[in-house]
Amino acid sequence: MTILQESESLPEEKRKHFIKMIDRGRTESFKFIVMQLVGTSVDKLQKQQPKKHFTLSTTIKLSLQTLEGIKDLHDLGYLHRDIKPQNFSIGLREKANIVYVLDFGISRRYIEKHSKAIRLPRKMVRFLGTIRFASRNCHYSREQCRKDDLESWVYMLIEFTEYASLPWSKIIDRDLVCKEKERLFAGIYTKHIASLPEEIHKILKYINELNFQNTPDYEYIMMMLKRVAARKHASISAKFDWEESEVSHNSISSHGTMVKY
Repeated sequence: MTILQESESLPEEKRKHFIKMIDRGRTESFKFIVMQLVGTSVDKLQKQQPKKHFTLSTTIKLSLQTLEGIKDLHDLGYLHRDIKPQNFSIGLREKANIVYVLDFGISRRYIEKHSKAIRLPRKMVRFLGTIRFASRNCHYSREQCRKDDLESWVYMLIEFTEYASLPWSKIIDRDLVCKEKERLFAGIYTKHIASLPEEIHKILKYINELNFQNTPDYEYIMMMLKRVAARKHASISAKFDWEESEVSHNSISSHGTMVKY
């Protein structure tokens, strides 16, 4: 709740990816909060697509909006530490074109509240998050930083291009998953990942080179994504794949086309 409370003080353009807290209070029996209702998760939306594929336009738009949300969270002084498609949802009705970042249950402040200095890393941190999207530092029980949220984000980006395309998507052993992630950042690509635009490979390389103290250049990553869109003639002003479909509180069915990357 603290993150949502703090986000209310942000300028409008910096809080558009956070849901609104409508009210909060307590009774004799429990505390409660009332939050803005959102729609379907990005994960479920992708599973509803033909062959579980997003169009390139939707892939780029989703990647840009989720990255904006992560940047805004970082600017607020927090790490998410569980970036994955299930933790992003679209808005309802007229806000169906906005992606919201959700679930701050294991988020952590990475800067001191008053001095704004980066907190010193702890010697060991237990594994947190989701194996499929967790960063390598999480596997190694290291303190996470902004780089780690971006690493999880780029895994998500790869999944947007083709569902379950991460080389470790069907592996459950954490050590083996970590080895596959190291192979990815060493440039040992599967056929699908090798076929992705060179800009995606540059993003992988850039994220890999970040360290604990670095402030990521989010604008550089966004520029790479927009360059892909321009080069592949994918409109980032087009509607999302699901916006042409009927939207309801209970379900959203959508149609998309498979595209070659």
